[in-house]
Order: sequence, then C-alpha cells, then structure tokens
Amino acid sequence: MNPIKLSKQLQDTLVSYLTTTFDVNRDGQEPALAEFIRQSFNRPRALFAGPYLELTPPYKTAETLQQLATAGIVSSKLLQMECFKQGRPLPINAPLYTHQVAAFRKLCMEERNIVVSSGTGSGKTECFLIPILNDLLNDDSPGVRAILVYPLNALVNDQLDRLRELLRDKPDITFGRYTSELEEKAESARRQMKQEWEQMDSAHKDLFPEYPLPNEIIGRDQIREGKLPNILITNYAMLEYLLLRPEDSPLFSKGKWRFVVLDEAHTYAGAQGIEVGLLMRRLKLRLGHQPGQMRCIATSATLTNDDAGDASQFTKALFGEEFEEDDIIFGELNHDYIPPSSPSQPSMTTYVHEKFEQLIETVREEQWESIDAIALLMQEIGLINDEQLSLADKYQPPQFLWEVLRGNQDLAQLRKLMADAGQPVEVAAIAEKLFHDRLPVEQQQVALYHLIELAAMARPEVDKPSLLPARYHLFVRPPQGVWACLNPTCPDKQIENQWSKLFATPRETCDACLDFVHFLNISRVIKEGTKAT
Repeated sequence: MNPIKLSKQLQDTLVSYLTTTFDVNRDGQEPALAEFIRQSFNRPRALFAGPYLELTPPYKTAETLQQLATAGIVSSKLLQMECFKQGRPLPINAPLYTHQVAAFRKLCMEERNIVVSSGTGSGKTECFLIPILNDLLNDDSPGVRAILVYPLNALVNDQLDRLRELLRDKPDITFGRYTSELEEKAESARRQMKQEWEQMDSAHKDLFPEYPLPNEIIGRDQIREGKLPNILITNYAMLEYLLLRPEDSPLFSKGKWRFVVLDEAHTYAGAQGIEVGLLMRRLKLRLGHQPGQMRCIATSATLTNDDAGDASQFTKALFGEEFEEDDIIFGELNHDYIPPSSPSQPSMTTYVHEKFEQLIETVREEQWESIDAIALLMQEIGLINDEQLSLADKYQPPQFLWEVLRGNQDLAQLRKLMADAGQPVEVAAIAEKLFHDRLPVEQQQVALYHLIELAAMARPEVDKPSLLPARYHLFVRPPQGVWACLNPTCPDKQIENQWSKLFATPRETCDACLDFVHFLNISRVIKEGTKAT
C-alpha cells in the first residue's frame, strides 16, 4: 500500500462525490460558486490532513515471568496454567516489558495503587490481569475479587474473549461480564452460545474443551442465585445500575473486592470523570471499604504526556485513593535495539530507481523460490555492494534485508528525525528534511515511501521489530461550509460572480470590507437539484 497514492485517490474520490452530490451549478446558474466550492475542497488540509508517519519502536524489556516466579514476585502456580505453557498471553521465558515488571512488583509485592501509561499493543492488560490471576491462585475464596471497568461494551467483549482463552483450564476461577448484553436466563444464553460455537472456525473450537465454559457466568439469574464471578467485567453505566438494583446485591455481599481497574482512563475527563469519580466512592461505600483496602489501577495509552505529577493528581481525584509519583509507570521506548553495523550510503537515485517497486513486490510475495533474485535486484538498484551480496545464501529475505540495511545512513537519519520529533510527522515534511538537497521535490516522497516499505520488511526474526517500526495516519473531516460577504459592493467581489467574496472557513466578517458574512445553506432538494440560499 502506497499511502501517498492512496491519500490522493481518497481525496480525489471524496471531492468528486461531494461536488457531484452538491452540484450548485446543475441548472447552469452558479458556475462561479461551483468552482469556488471545488477549489475549497482541494485546498491543503481542507478535507484531508496527512498522511503522517509515526515511529513505533519496541519497549525496553526486563526479567521473564519464569524469573519473577523464581524470585517469589509471582506464584509458580501461574506457570502451570495451560495458557502460559502455550505462550498465552505471553511466553514464560520471554522478557517482559519494564512497565509490566514494575506493575507486577507494585501490585503483588508492595500492594500499591498504580497507573500504567504506555502505547497501544504494549501489554497494558497483562499489567493488571496477571497480578489478579496471581492473587486468585493464592487465595481461592469465593466472590468478586476484581472488577474491570471499560468505557465501551466492545472493549468488555474483547476482554471476555481473552479471559475465555486464559481460564479454559481453570474451572475454579469464575468470570463474566455484566452489561446490557448479559442474558436474563443462563439457559437462553447457552442456546445462543451453542449457535456461536457451531459457527466458530476449527482453530477456535480446539481452544475450548466445552462452550460455554463452566466457569463463565452467562446469565443474570446465576448471579442472583449466588454464582458470582471472581473477575467481573462491566462498563461504568452498568456499574451504576448494579449499585442501585436490589436484585443485584449478591455481587456486593460476598467477595474480597481487592482490585478495581479503570481501563482507557483518559476517557474519564470533565463531567464524565466527575461521575466516575463519584461512582468509585459509592462503590467503596457500598462495600464498606476504607481507603487503602482496594488496589486501584488505571491504564491508558495517552494519559498525561509522561507527566507523573499530573497523572498522580488525576488518579487521586478519580479513585479517591493515594497515588504517589512513584506509582505512575510509563513504558520505556528502546531506540537502540538495532546492533551497530558498517555504515553505507547509497546514491540518491537508488531510491527512485525504476525497478524499486518491483523489488518491494518481490519481497512482499513471501513465497521466495530463491533469495538470489532479490539480492541481485538490490545490487542492480544500488542498495548493496558485492560484499553484502555474498550474504544472500545465508538468510531468508527479511533477515537478509536486516543484515544489509542495518548500516544504511538514510534509515538511521530517518529514525533519528522521527524520534526527535516525538510525535507523528507529516510525510511531506519528513521527506523534505531527509532529501531536501539531494532530490527534486516531486521525487522526495516517492523515495521516502520506497525506503520505509523496504525497511519495514527487514526483520532479524519473524516476531522481532523491523528496521523501521512505524505506522501511517490519515485524517479526514467533512467540509466546513461556504460563507459569503453581505456587501454587494465588496472590493474583492469577482465580476462574473453574483455573490460577494466567498470564504471556505467559518468567520463573522469579511477581511476585505469588514461587513458581515452569511453562511450559505447548500442542500439537495428532491426533484429540484441542488440550491444555495
């Protein structure tokens, strides 16, 4: 996928759709207005912003789960769970991220409240889920032990699927969701889930010895009869109802309620944050818990821009519990994960070579008869020298790309520019910085795209980060509208236009004559075409 071409195609398609749908010149009376609207849609950043490129380097790692169990930080019973034996949610001998290890220490050893703030896909869920499982394995007393609160039902369902996989061999640890989707009767839910089971692919069916699992709470009647989930998943709106309804009181009358988790904590700002903060206090009041009795956990990918002071104040107000700056755990990015290599600097024409697209497509195929064709094509383009070519018979294409491109100075400079920016960078801007004095403007983005695509496929191993771990962003918004100056003698009025000066962004007065402007209501009228008023 070429994001540069894709964004241009999307923009052209959207502009064509909008100008066709809202064709103010359908009757031939408004050519100037129609042309202004078309030009306003094509202005930079009018409808589209980007594409942007964001660097996503790996996170720093520390001990393994096996080492933590040996050190007594987590129970060795965790390692005996079937899911961990199969490497889910993570292999027991794989290095954990530093923020995961810090979370385990805080929750399992120090019994502190924590905030975990790290990027999407960085294992934040494991930061609280593994300590909760660890607690349940060490203490099998019944009742609710942990409540996981999400802002959306979709997130609740994702977590439910994860728990099904993790707890399929642990019938003594119960779990379940309580949202509007929870059936009134377990028998009704069982019939529906049987249909789901029949539609599952064989890979998913093989995961479960039976479906639904005996330890999953699937009906409200089960809870009201006293079968309670050790891990309760819900949303904040439903928690409000649970606290009010007498029939749901069994949830709060039994269990230690040791953990409360607010995932996506950044969503609890403003009025909603006040409501959820009061909800947390009502929950503790209902349970009869004093401050410090519950472990309060907040997670977010975008909480407070790595400001521990702000994060501790925010969560202190949200939970009504103590949070020190030391309880705020941030993911640590590892920008030095690429081993040093001999520097190489291809000529600039290399990145715009006519056969570069062919090279990218050949590597993408992933069904390589021989790496020799890829290596020879790279040499012809000018990406590698004779010495690097000799490495071709030692590696598969991803590993070969990793070895020969590790020392590429343009890639190193690209990573540095993006790391220094600390945020997504517009592709056009980063291309200009990288190639500003070496390639014509019209070739800069093409060269950057080629460099990014090839580097993204260069990996030392299948599950390791590439030479350029990155992702693209493209932002689209609807048209803002059209505003017309009300002064019929406005100095900027075009002779051929019956309207005075037109604007494509909201404003109150004309910048030419300072008179008021009027928003034009452009609408489709059935059987009458499109009109502006």
